[in-house]
Amino acid sequence: MEESYLSLAKAAFNENKFKDCLSYCLEILANNKDNIEAWSLCAFACEELGLRAKAISYLEHVLVMLDKTDSRFIDFGISLGELYRRDGLALKALALLNSFLPLEDANLHFNIAKCYADLQDYELSIKHYIKVVKLNPNDTNALFNLANKQQAIGSKEALHYYKLAYEKGHIESGINLAYMYVNLDMLKEASLLYDELKEVAKTDFNFCFNYANFLRYSLDFKNALTWYQKAISLSQDVRCKINLAYLLLSLNKLEEGFLLYEERSSLLDSKLLDIKRKFYKNILPSEIATSSARLKEFLKDKDVVLYHEQGFGDSIMFARFIESFKCKTLQILVPLELTSLFKNLAFNVTNEEVKLKHFDICLPLPSLAFLCAKNELDVSKPLDFLAKKLYISKPSNLDSKTKAMLDSKSFKVGLNFASNPNFQNAKEKSLYPTTLLQSLPQSEDFSYFSLQYEGLKDTLASEFKVTDLSPFIKDFSQSAYLLDKLDCIVSIDSALLHLSATLKKPTIALLYKRHDWRFGAFKDGKENQTNIWYKDNFYQLTQTRLNHWDSVLTKLHALLLKLKAN
Repeated sequence: MEESYLSLAKAAFNENKFKDCLSYCLEILANNKDNIEAWSLCAFACEELGLRAKAISYLEHVLVMLDKTDSRFIDFGISLGELYRRDGLALKALALLNSFLPLEDANLHFNIAKCYADLQDYELSIKHYIKVVKLNPNDTNALFNLANKQQAIGSKEALHYYKLAYEKGHIESGINLAYMYVNLDMLKEASLLYDELKEVAKTDFNFCFNYANFLRYSLDFKNALTWYQKAISLSQDVRCKINLAYLLLSLNKLEEGFLLYEERSSLLDSKLLDIKRKFYKNILPSEIATSSARLKEFLKDKDVVLYHEQGFGDSIMFARFIESFKCKTLQILVPLELTSLFKNLAFNVTNEEVKLKHFDICLPLPSLAFLCAKNELDVSKPLDFLAKKLYISKPSNLDSKTKAMLDSKSFKVGLNFASNPNFQNAKEKSLYPTTLLQSLPQSEDFSYFSLQYEGLKDTLASEFKVTDLSPFIKDFSQSAYLLDKLDCIVSIDSALLHLSATLKKPTIALLYKRHDWRFGAFKDGKENQTNIWYKDNFYQLTQTRLNHWDSVLTKLHALLLKLKAN
Protein backbone atom coordinates (compact mmCIF):
# COMPACT_ATOMS: atom_id res chain seq x y z
CA MET A 1 0.00 0.00 0.00
CA GLU A 2 2.82 2.41 0.95
CA GLU A 3 4.60 1.87 -2.35
CA SER A 4 1.35 2.38 -4.22
CA TYR A 5 0.69 5.70 -2.46
CA LEU A 6 4.29 6.77 -3.11
CA SER A 7 3.88 6.05 -6.83
CA LEU A 8 0.63 8.04 -6.85
CA ALA A 9 2.34 10.93 -5.02
CA LYS A 10 5.20 11.03 -7.55
CA ALA A 11 2.78 10.89 -10.47
CA ALA A 12 0.68 13.70 -8.99
CA PHE A 13 3.79 15.84 -8.48
CA ASN A 14 4.94 15.29 -12.06
CA GLU A 15 1.45 16.29 -13.27
CA ASN A 16 1.58 19.48 -11.14
CA LYS A 17 -1.22 18.18 -8.89
CA PHE A 18 0.59 19.32 -5.77
CA LYS A 19 -2.37 19.15 -3.36
CA ASP A 20 -2.98 15.53 -4.37
CA CYS A 21 0.72 14.80 -3.95
CA LEU A 22 0.65 16.29 -0.46
CA SER A 23 -2.44 14.25 0.49
CA TYR A 24 -0.83 10.96 -0.61
CA CYS A 25 2.38 11.77 1.26
CA LEU A 26 0.55 12.65 4.48
CA GLU A 27 -1.35 9.37 4.20
CA ILE A 28 1.99 7.54 4.00
CA LEU A 29 3.46 9.46 6.96
CA ALA A 30 0.41 8.75 9.08
CA ASN A 31 1.47 5.10 9.00
CA ASN A 32 5.25 5.43 8.59
CA LYS A 33 6.95 8.55 9.91
CA ASP A 34 10.35 7.32 8.72
CA ASN A 35 9.61 7.48 4.96
CA ILE A 36 12.25 9.91 3.69
CA GLU A 37 10.79 10.13 0.18
CA ALA A 38 7.38 11.07 1.52
CA TRP A 39 8.84 13.83 3.72
CA SER A 40 10.86 15.24 0.82
CA LEU A 41 7.91 15.13 -1.58
CA CYS A 42 5.84 16.95 1.06
CA ALA A 43 8.49 19.67 1.14
CA PHE A 44 8.65 20.10 -2.62
CA ALA A 45 4.84 20.08 -2.98
CA CYS A 46 4.51 22.70 -0.23
CA GLU A 47 7.05 24.92 -2.00
CA GLU A 48 5.02 24.69 -5.21
CA LEU A 49 1.88 25.58 -3.24
CA GLY A 50 3.54 28.65 -1.73
CA LEU A 51 3.87 27.10 1.73
CA ARG A 52 7.60 27.76 2.11
CA ALA A 53 7.76 27.68 5.90
CA LYS A 54 6.29 24.17 5.87
CA ALA A 55 8.57 23.16 2.99
CA ILE A 56 11.62 24.28 4.98
CA SER A 57 10.49 22.49 8.15
CA TYR A 58 9.90 19.24 6.23
CA LEU A 59 13.36 19.32 4.60
CA GLU A 60 15.00 20.22 7.92
CA HIS A 61 13.31 17.13 9.35
CA VAL A 62 14.66 15.05 6.45
CA LEU A 63 18.24 16.12 7.23
CA VAL A 64 17.77 15.25 10.91
CA MET A 65 16.57 11.78 9.92
CA LEU A 66 19.37 11.08 7.43
CA ASP A 67 22.88 9.97 8.27
CA LYS A 68 25.46 12.39 6.86
CA THR A 69 27.09 9.53 5.00
CA ASP A 70 23.86 8.88 3.10
CA SER A 71 24.28 10.00 -0.52
CA ARG A 72 20.92 11.78 -0.32
CA PHE A 73 22.01 14.02 2.58
CA ILE A 74 23.90 16.47 0.34
CA ASP A 75 21.17 16.55 -2.34
CA PHE A 76 18.47 17.39 0.20
CA GLY A 77 20.86 19.80 1.93
CA ILE A 78 21.38 21.68 -1.35
CA SER A 79 17.59 21.82 -1.83
CA LEU A 80 17.13 23.16 1.71
CA GLY A 81 19.82 25.79 1.08
CA GLU A 82 17.90 26.94 -2.00
CA LEU A 83 14.70 27.27 0.04
CA TYR A 84 16.56 29.34 2.64
CA ARG A 85 17.85 31.59 -0.16
CA ARG A 86 14.40 32.04 -1.68
CA ASP A 87 13.14 32.96 1.79
CA GLY A 88 15.69 35.79 2.00
CA LEU A 89 18.04 33.86 4.27
CA ALA A 90 21.12 33.87 2.03
CA LEU A 91 23.58 33.82 4.95
CA LYS A 92 21.83 30.83 6.53
CA ALA A 93 21.85 29.11 3.15
CA LEU A 94 25.58 29.74 2.75
CA ALA A 95 26.32 28.36 6.22
CA LEU A 96 24.64 25.11 5.21
CA LEU A 97 25.98 24.89 1.64
CA ASN A 98 29.57 25.83 2.53
CA SER A 99 29.58 22.98 5.07
CA PHE A 100 29.54 20.59 2.10
CA LEU A 101 32.74 21.99 0.60
CA PRO A 102 35.24 21.09 -0.79
CA LEU A 103 32.84 18.74 -2.58
CA GLU A 104 33.19 19.08 -6.36
CA ASP A 105 29.49 19.18 -7.19
CA ALA A 106 28.15 21.50 -9.93
CA ASN A 107 24.72 21.86 -8.30
CA LEU A 108 26.30 22.79 -4.97
CA HIS A 109 28.50 25.50 -6.49
CA PHE A 110 25.57 26.79 -8.59
CA ASN A 111 23.50 27.34 -5.45
CA ILE A 112 26.39 28.92 -3.55
CA ALA A 113 26.91 31.28 -6.48
CA LYS A 114 23.24 32.33 -6.35
CA CYS A 115 23.52 33.08 -2.63
CA TYR A 116 26.55 35.31 -3.12
CA ALA A 117 24.75 37.07 -5.97
CA ASP A 118 21.80 37.79 -3.66
CA LEU A 119 24.28 39.35 -1.22
CA GLN A 120 25.73 41.36 -4.15
CA ASP A 121 29.12 39.76 -3.60
CA TYR A 122 29.59 39.32 -7.34
CA GLU A 123 33.28 38.39 -7.14
CA LEU A 124 32.56 35.28 -5.05
CA SER A 125 29.45 34.53 -7.12
CA ILE A 126 31.62 34.58 -10.26
CA LYS A 127 34.18 32.30 -8.61
CA HIS A 128 31.57 29.60 -7.98
CA TYR A 129 29.89 29.95 -11.38
CA ILE A 130 33.31 29.43 -12.99
CA LYS A 131 33.62 26.25 -10.92
CA VAL A 132 30.21 25.10 -12.22
CA VAL A 133 31.26 25.72 -15.83
CA LYS A 134 34.49 23.74 -15.31
CA LEU A 135 32.51 20.84 -13.88
CA ASN A 136 29.76 21.07 -16.51
CA PRO A 137 30.77 23.11 -19.60
CA ASN A 138 27.33 22.62 -21.15
CA ASP A 139 25.37 24.23 -18.30
CA THR A 140 23.94 27.18 -20.23
CA ASN A 141 22.16 28.58 -17.16
CA ALA A 142 25.49 28.76 -15.32
CA LEU A 143 27.13 30.41 -18.34
CA PHE A 144 24.26 32.91 -18.55
CA ASN A 145 24.34 33.74 -14.84
CA LEU A 146 28.12 34.02 -14.92
CA ALA A 147 27.92 36.47 -17.82
CA ASN A 148 25.28 38.51 -15.97
CA LYS A 149 27.52 38.84 -12.93
CA GLN A 150 30.53 39.72 -15.08
CA GLN A 151 28.45 42.43 -16.70
CA ALA A 152 27.33 43.68 -13.27
CA ILE A 153 30.95 44.41 -12.31
CA GLY A 154 31.68 45.97 -15.71
CA SER A 155 33.86 43.14 -17.02
CA LYS A 156 34.00 42.53 -20.75
CA GLU A 157 34.50 38.84 -19.93
CA ALA A 158 30.70 38.77 -20.00
CA LEU A 159 30.86 38.88 -23.81
CA HIS A 160 32.74 35.57 -23.85
CA TYR A 161 30.29 33.75 -21.60
CA TYR A 162 27.16 35.14 -23.26
CA LYS A 163 28.59 34.01 -26.59
CA LEU A 164 29.33 30.49 -25.28
CA ALA A 165 25.81 30.13 -23.88
CA TYR A 166 24.21 31.51 -27.05
CA GLU A 167 26.20 29.12 -29.23
CA LYS A 168 24.82 26.27 -27.08
CA GLY A 169 21.25 27.41 -27.81
CA HIS A 170 20.52 29.80 -24.91
CA ILE A 171 18.50 32.54 -26.67
CA GLU A 172 18.35 34.90 -23.68
CA SER A 173 22.16 34.95 -23.67
CA GLY A 174 22.05 36.08 -27.29
CA ILE A 175 19.65 38.89 -26.39
CA ASN A 176 21.94 40.02 -23.55
CA LEU A 177 25.01 39.72 -25.76
CA ALA A 178 23.43 41.97 -28.37
CA TYR A 179 22.45 44.43 -25.60
CA MET A 180 26.04 44.49 -24.36
CA TYR A 181 27.38 45.05 -27.89
CA VAL A 182 25.09 48.09 -28.14
CA ASN A 183 26.26 49.45 -24.78
CA LEU A 184 29.84 49.15 -25.99
CA ASP A 185 28.89 50.87 -29.26
CA MET A 186 29.78 47.69 -31.19
CA LEU A 187 26.87 48.30 -33.52
CA LYS A 188 28.07 46.13 -36.44
CA GLU A 189 28.35 43.10 -34.18
CA ALA A 190 24.98 43.90 -32.64
CA SER A 191 23.38 44.21 -36.08
CA LEU A 192 24.56 40.76 -37.17
CA LEU A 193 23.35 39.18 -33.94
CA TYR A 194 19.96 40.92 -34.02
CA ASP A 195 19.45 39.63 -37.57
CA GLU A 196 19.98 36.08 -36.25
CA LEU A 197 17.68 36.61 -33.25
CA LYS A 198 14.88 38.53 -34.92
CA GLU A 199 12.77 35.56 -35.95
CA VAL A 200 13.16 33.40 -32.83
CA ALA A 201 12.88 36.23 -30.28
CA LYS A 202 10.35 38.56 -31.91
CA THR A 203 7.74 37.81 -29.23
CA ASP A 204 10.16 38.47 -26.35
CA PHE A 205 9.61 41.92 -24.80
CA ASN A 206 13.26 42.43 -23.79
CA PHE A 207 14.41 41.59 -27.31
CA CYS A 208 11.96 44.02 -28.93
CA PHE A 209 12.79 46.79 -26.45
CA ASN A 210 16.56 46.36 -26.80
CA TYR A 211 16.31 46.06 -30.58
CA ALA A 212 14.34 49.31 -30.75
CA ASN A 213 17.07 51.03 -28.71
CA PHE A 214 19.70 49.61 -31.05
CA LEU A 215 17.83 50.91 -34.10
CA ARG A 216 17.64 54.37 -32.55
CA TYR A 217 21.40 54.38 -31.88
CA SER A 218 21.90 53.15 -35.47
CA LEU A 219 19.88 56.18 -36.69
CA ASP A 220 17.13 53.96 -38.13
CA PHE A 221 14.41 56.01 -36.46
CA LYS A 222 11.52 54.72 -38.58
CA ASN A 223 12.10 51.09 -37.65
CA ALA A 224 12.90 52.06 -34.07
CA LEU A 225 9.40 53.51 -33.76
CA THR A 226 7.92 50.26 -35.10
CA TRP A 227 9.83 48.05 -32.65
CA TYR A 228 9.08 50.26 -29.64
CA GLN A 229 5.40 49.93 -30.51
CA LYS A 230 5.78 46.16 -30.88
CA ALA A 231 7.47 45.97 -27.47
CA ILE A 232 4.64 47.99 -25.90
CA SER A 233 2.10 45.58 -27.45
CA LEU A 234 3.87 42.76 -25.57
CA SER A 235 4.18 44.58 -22.24
CA GLN A 236 3.03 47.90 -20.82
CA ASP A 237 6.51 48.39 -19.33
CA VAL A 238 6.88 52.12 -18.66
CA ARG A 239 10.58 52.12 -19.63
CA CYS A 240 9.61 51.31 -23.19
CA LYS A 241 6.96 54.03 -23.34
CA ILE A 242 9.45 56.56 -22.00
CA ASN A 243 12.13 55.57 -24.51
CA LEU A 244 9.57 55.89 -27.29
CA ALA A 245 8.70 59.33 -25.89
CA TYR A 246 12.40 60.27 -25.99
CA LEU A 247 12.64 59.22 -29.62
CA LEU A 248 9.51 61.13 -30.63
CA LEU A 249 10.64 64.25 -28.77
CA SER A 250 14.12 64.09 -30.29
CA LEU A 251 12.39 64.06 -33.71
CA ASN A 252 10.31 67.09 -32.60
CA LYS A 253 7.06 65.08 -32.64
CA LEU A 254 5.96 67.04 -29.61
CA GLU A 255 2.28 66.17 -29.12
CA GLU A 256 2.82 62.42 -29.35
CA GLY A 257 6.04 62.58 -27.37
CA PHE A 258 4.78 64.63 -24.44
CA LEU A 259 1.65 62.51 -24.13
CA LEU A 260 3.84 59.42 -23.63
CA TYR A 261 6.24 61.41 -21.44
CA GLU A 262 3.40 61.75 -18.90
CA GLU A 263 3.95 58.05 -18.12
CA ARG A 264 7.20 58.93 -16.33
CA SER A 265 5.57 59.26 -12.89
CA SER A 266 5.99 55.56 -12.10
CA LEU A 267 9.77 55.93 -12.51
CA LEU A 268 10.12 58.76 -10.01
CA ASP A 269 12.20 58.40 -6.86
CA SER A 270 10.64 57.89 -3.43
CA LYS A 271 10.85 61.57 -2.41
CA LEU A 272 8.72 62.68 -5.36
CA LEU A 273 6.31 59.81 -4.89
CA ASP A 274 5.97 61.00 -1.30
CA ILE A 275 4.83 64.41 -2.59
CA LYS A 276 2.25 62.68 -4.78
CA ARG A 277 1.02 60.68 -1.79
CA LYS A 278 0.71 63.82 0.36
CA PHE A 279 -1.19 65.63 -2.36
CA TYR A 280 -3.19 62.64 -3.58
CA LYS A 281 -6.44 64.59 -3.31
CA ASN A 282 -4.97 67.23 -5.62
CA ILE A 283 -3.63 64.91 -8.34
CA LEU A 284 -5.33 65.26 -11.72
CA PRO A 285 -8.18 62.86 -12.53
CA SER A 286 -6.82 60.18 -14.88
CA GLU A 287 -9.60 60.63 -17.44
CA ILE A 288 -8.60 64.29 -17.88
CA ALA A 289 -4.82 63.85 -17.76
CA THR A 290 -4.69 62.08 -21.15
CA SER A 291 -6.08 65.04 -23.13
CA SER A 292 -4.28 68.39 -23.17
CA ALA A 293 -7.43 70.18 -24.40
CA ARG A 294 -9.63 68.77 -21.61
CA LEU A 295 -6.85 69.43 -19.11
CA LYS A 296 -6.54 73.09 -20.13
CA GLU A 297 -10.29 73.56 -19.80
CA PHE A 298 -10.28 71.83 -16.41
CA LEU A 299 -7.41 73.95 -15.01
CA LYS A 300 -8.42 77.42 -16.15
CA ASP A 301 -10.52 78.16 -13.03
CA LYS A 302 -8.40 76.16 -10.56
CA ASP A 303 -5.85 77.22 -7.96
CA VAL A 304 -2.73 75.35 -9.08
CA VAL A 305 0.63 74.42 -7.56
CA LEU A 306 3.45 73.60 -9.97
CA TYR A 307 6.14 71.50 -8.32
CA HIS A 308 9.74 70.58 -9.10
CA GLU A 309 9.84 66.96 -10.24
CA GLN A 310 13.22 66.00 -11.65
CA GLY A 311 16.50 67.89 -12.12
CA PHE A 312 17.09 71.63 -11.77
CA GLY A 313 17.65 71.83 -15.51
CA ASP A 314 14.20 70.40 -16.20
CA SER A 315 12.51 72.96 -13.97
CA ILE A 316 14.39 75.81 -15.65
CA MET A 317 13.70 74.47 -19.14
CA PHE A 318 9.96 73.82 -18.65
CA ALA A 319 9.31 77.04 -16.72
CA ARG A 320 9.07 78.84 -20.09
CA PHE A 321 5.53 77.47 -20.48
CA ILE A 322 4.26 79.32 -17.42
CA GLU A 323 3.53 82.31 -19.70
CA SER A 324 0.92 80.38 -21.71
CA PHE A 325 -0.41 78.33 -18.79
CA LYS A 326 -3.85 79.54 -17.71
CA CYS A 327 -5.28 78.99 -14.23
CA LYS A 328 -7.01 80.97 -11.51
CA THR A 329 -3.99 81.34 -9.21
CA LEU A 330 -0.50 79.88 -9.44
CA GLN A 331 2.03 78.83 -6.81
CA ILE A 332 5.38 77.10 -7.33
CA LEU A 333 7.02 74.55 -5.03
CA VAL A 334 10.72 74.12 -5.85
CA PRO A 335 13.99 73.41 -4.00
CA LEU A 336 15.60 76.33 -2.18
CA GLU A 337 18.21 76.71 -4.94
CA LEU A 338 15.45 77.79 -7.37
CA THR A 339 13.14 79.90 -5.19
CA SER A 340 14.95 83.19 -5.74
CA LEU A 341 15.41 82.62 -9.48
CA PHE A 342 11.68 81.86 -9.89
CA LYS A 343 10.31 84.50 -7.47
CA ASN A 344 8.73 86.55 -10.28
CA LEU A 345 6.92 83.61 -11.90
CA ALA A 346 4.02 83.20 -9.43
CA PHE A 347 2.40 84.94 -6.47
CA ASN A 348 3.90 82.37 -4.09
CA VAL A 349 7.21 80.60 -4.75
CA THR A 350 8.44 78.46 -1.88
CA ASN A 351 10.51 75.43 -1.00
CA GLU A 352 8.31 74.53 1.98
CA GLU A 353 5.02 72.68 1.62
CA VAL A 354 3.65 74.29 4.79
CA LYS A 355 3.93 77.75 3.19
CA LEU A 356 1.61 76.87 0.32
CA LYS A 357 -1.75 78.63 0.27
CA HIS A 358 -4.99 76.91 -0.74
CA PHE A 359 -4.82 75.00 -3.99
CA ASP A 360 -7.04 72.63 -5.94
CA ILE A 361 -4.55 70.83 -8.16
CA CYS A 362 -0.82 70.11 -8.10
CA LEU A 363 1.03 69.56 -11.35
CA PRO A 364 4.70 68.74 -12.05
CA LEU A 365 6.56 71.44 -13.99
CA PRO A 366 7.47 69.10 -16.89
CA SER A 367 3.76 68.47 -17.52
CA LEU A 368 3.46 72.07 -18.74
CA ALA A 369 5.00 70.88 -21.99
CA PHE A 370 2.14 68.40 -22.50
CA LEU A 371 -0.31 71.29 -22.08
CA CYS A 372 1.48 73.97 -24.04
CA ALA A 373 3.94 72.53 -26.60
CA LYS A 374 2.32 71.49 -29.88
CA ASN A 375 4.93 72.77 -32.32
CA GLU A 376 8.38 74.35 -32.50
CA LEU A 377 7.04 77.90 -32.15
CA ASP A 378 5.32 76.92 -28.89
CA VAL A 379 8.74 75.85 -27.60
CA SER A 380 10.91 78.77 -28.77
CA LYS A 381 8.55 81.73 -28.41
CA PRO A 382 8.11 81.70 -24.58
CA LEU A 383 11.88 81.76 -23.94
CA ASP A 384 11.99 85.56 -24.17
CA PHE A 385 9.32 85.75 -21.45
CA LEU A 386 11.27 83.48 -19.13
CA ALA A 387 14.61 85.23 -19.70
CA LYS A 388 13.05 88.55 -18.67
CA LYS A 389 11.20 87.10 -15.67
CA LEU A 390 14.05 85.22 -14.02
CA TYR A 391 15.33 87.02 -10.94
CA ILE A 392 19.06 87.75 -10.93
CA SER A 393 20.82 88.33 -7.62
CA LYS A 394 24.31 89.76 -7.14
CA PRO A 395 26.30 87.67 -4.62
CA SER A 396 26.75 89.77 -1.46
CA ASN A 397 30.23 88.35 -0.83
CA LEU A 398 31.65 89.19 -4.27
CA ASP A 399 35.14 90.61 -3.58
CA SER A 400 36.85 93.40 -5.50
CA LYS A 401 39.46 91.12 -7.08
CA THR A 402 36.84 88.77 -8.56
CA LYS A 403 34.70 91.73 -9.62
CA ALA A 404 37.68 93.19 -11.48
CA MET A 405 38.23 89.85 -13.23
CA LEU A 406 34.56 89.76 -14.26
CA ASP A 407 34.78 93.32 -15.58
CA SER A 408 37.99 92.76 -17.54
CA LYS A 409 38.16 93.29 -21.32
CA SER A 410 39.37 89.74 -22.03
CA PHE A 411 37.09 87.10 -23.59
CA LYS A 412 35.58 85.63 -20.44
CA VAL A 413 34.60 81.94 -20.59
CA GLY A 414 32.59 80.12 -17.90
CA LEU A 415 33.21 76.40 -17.43
CA ASN A 416 31.05 73.59 -16.07
CA PHE A 417 32.41 70.07 -16.44
CA ALA A 418 30.59 67.66 -14.09
CA SER A 419 26.99 66.53 -13.67
CA ASN A 420 25.21 65.64 -10.45
CA PRO A 421 26.51 62.11 -9.69
CA ASN A 422 23.01 60.97 -8.71
CA PHE A 423 21.64 61.56 -12.22
CA GLN A 424 21.41 58.99 -15.00
CA ASN A 425 24.58 58.72 -17.12
CA ALA A 426 26.27 61.35 -14.93
CA LYS A 427 29.68 59.72 -15.38
CA GLU A 428 29.32 59.49 -19.17
CA LYS A 429 28.12 63.11 -19.45
CA SER A 430 30.93 64.54 -17.32
CA LEU A 431 34.51 65.51 -18.14
CA TYR A 432 37.62 65.44 -15.99
CA PRO A 433 38.42 69.11 -15.37
CA THR A 434 42.06 68.60 -16.39
CA THR A 435 40.96 67.15 -19.74
CA LEU A 436 38.76 70.16 -20.43
CA LEU A 437 41.28 72.76 -19.24
CA GLN A 438 44.10 71.31 -21.36
CA SER A 439 41.97 71.68 -24.49
CA LEU A 440 41.26 75.42 -24.10
CA PRO A 441 43.09 78.23 -25.93
CA GLN A 442 45.74 79.63 -23.64
CA SER A 443 46.48 83.30 -24.21
CA GLU A 444 46.05 86.62 -22.45
CA ASP A 445 43.00 87.24 -24.63
CA PHE A 446 41.07 84.58 -22.72
CA SER A 447 40.16 84.36 -19.06
CA TYR A 448 38.43 81.34 -17.58
CA PHE A 449 35.96 80.98 -14.71
CA SER A 450 34.80 77.78 -13.05
CA LEU A 451 31.05 77.73 -12.45
CA GLN A 452 31.15 74.26 -10.95
CA TYR A 453 29.03 74.43 -7.79
CA GLU A 454 31.34 71.99 -5.97
CA GLY A 455 34.37 74.13 -6.79
CA LEU A 456 37.69 73.52 -8.54
CA LYS A 457 40.86 72.24 -6.90
CA ASP A 458 43.25 75.07 -6.02
CA THR A 459 46.11 73.34 -7.83
CA LEU A 460 44.14 73.20 -11.10
CA ALA A 461 42.85 76.76 -10.69
CA SER A 462 46.43 77.97 -10.21
CA GLU A 463 47.97 75.86 -13.01
CA PHE A 464 45.41 76.89 -15.65
CA LYS A 465 44.73 80.41 -14.30
CA VAL A 466 41.05 79.76 -13.64
CA THR A 467 38.97 81.90 -11.28
CA ASP A 468 36.81 79.66 -9.10
CA LEU A 469 33.38 81.28 -8.70
CA SER A 470 31.92 78.58 -6.41
CA PRO A 471 32.29 80.72 -3.23
CA PHE A 472 29.82 83.18 -4.77
CA ILE A 473 27.20 80.63 -5.85
CA LYS A 474 24.55 79.83 -3.26
CA ASP A 475 21.62 79.47 -5.64
CA PHE A 476 20.70 79.82 -9.31
CA SER A 477 19.84 83.52 -9.09
CA GLN A 478 23.49 84.15 -8.18
CA SER A 479 24.63 81.80 -10.94
CA ALA A 480 22.53 83.89 -13.36
CA TYR A 481 24.29 87.08 -12.23
CA LEU A 482 27.72 85.53 -12.84
CA LEU A 483 26.64 84.10 -16.21
CA ASP A 484 25.54 87.55 -17.29
CA LYS A 485 29.08 88.87 -16.65
CA LEU A 486 30.69 86.31 -18.97
CA ASP A 487 31.05 86.30 -22.76
CA CYS A 488 30.60 82.57 -23.33
CA ILE A 489 29.65 79.46 -21.36
CA VAL A 490 31.08 75.99 -21.96
CA SER A 491 29.16 73.23 -20.21
CA ILE A 492 28.28 69.58 -20.26
CA ASP A 493 24.56 68.71 -20.08
CA SER A 494 23.61 70.36 -16.80
CA ALA A 495 21.21 72.81 -15.14
CA LEU A 496 23.77 75.55 -15.66
CA LEU A 497 23.71 74.85 -19.40
CA HIS A 498 19.93 75.30 -19.46
CA LEU A 499 20.15 78.50 -17.42
CA SER A 500 22.84 79.99 -19.66
CA ALA A 501 20.91 79.10 -22.83
CA THR A 502 17.68 80.48 -21.34
CA LEU A 503 19.46 83.79 -20.70
CA LYS A 504 20.63 83.62 -24.34
CA LYS A 505 24.29 83.80 -23.45
CA PRO A 506 26.57 82.27 -26.11
CA THR A 507 26.53 78.68 -24.86
CA ILE A 508 28.53 75.68 -26.00
CA ALA A 509 27.09 72.29 -25.04
CA LEU A 510 29.58 69.41 -24.76
CA LEU A 511 27.47 66.33 -25.35
CA TYR A 512 27.77 62.61 -24.73
CA LYS A 513 27.15 60.67 -27.97
CA ARG A 514 23.85 59.25 -26.67
CA HIS A 515 22.70 62.59 -25.38
CA ASP A 516 19.35 63.57 -23.95
CA TRP A 517 16.33 64.03 -26.25
CA ARG A 518 16.40 67.78 -25.59
CA PHE A 519 19.37 68.09 -27.94
CA GLY A 520 17.60 66.55 -30.91
CA ALA A 521 17.98 63.35 -32.86
CA PHE A 522 21.28 61.48 -32.92
CA LYS A 523 23.56 62.26 -35.84
CA ASP A 524 26.15 60.20 -37.71
CA GLY A 525 29.26 62.15 -36.77
CA LYS A 526 27.64 65.45 -37.73
CA GLU A 527 27.07 68.38 -35.44
CA ASN A 528 23.47 69.21 -34.70
CA GLN A 529 23.92 72.99 -34.58
CA THR A 530 20.22 73.81 -34.29
CA ASN A 531 18.03 73.11 -31.31
CA ILE A 532 14.35 74.02 -31.07
CA TRP A 533 14.65 74.66 -27.33
CA TYR A 534 17.55 77.11 -27.61
CA LYS A 535 17.93 78.72 -31.03
CA ASP A 536 20.05 81.79 -30.28
CA ASN A 537 23.78 81.59 -29.61
CA PHE A 538 23.62 77.88 -28.84
CA TYR A 539 26.25 75.44 -30.10
CA GLN A 540 26.20 71.66 -29.74
CA LEU A 541 29.41 69.64 -29.93
CA THR A 542 28.69 65.91 -29.74
CA GLN A 543 30.97 62.89 -29.36
CA THR A 544 31.53 60.99 -32.59
CA ARG A 545 32.71 57.92 -30.62
CA LEU A 546 30.98 56.81 -27.45
CA ASN A 547 32.79 58.02 -24.31
CA HIS A 548 35.56 59.73 -26.31
CA TRP A 549 35.82 63.50 -25.99
CA ASP A 550 38.79 64.14 -28.32
CA SER A 551 36.81 65.34 -31.34
CA VAL A 552 34.53 67.47 -29.14
CA LEU A 553 37.44 69.23 -27.46
CA THR A 554 39.24 69.83 -30.76
CA LYS A 555 36.12 71.53 -32.11
CA LEU A 556 35.65 73.43 -28.86
CA HIS A 557 39.15 74.93 -29.17
CA ALA A 558 38.44 76.12 -32.72
CA LEU A 559 34.97 77.44 -31.83
CA LEU A 560 36.25 79.49 -28.91
CA LEU A 561 38.85 81.12 -31.17
CA LYS A 562 36.13 81.87 -33.72
CA LEU A 563 33.75 83.36 -31.14
CA LYS A 564 36.56 85.48 -29.71
CA ALA A 565 37.44 86.77 -33.19
CA ASN A 566 33.82 87.68 -33.90
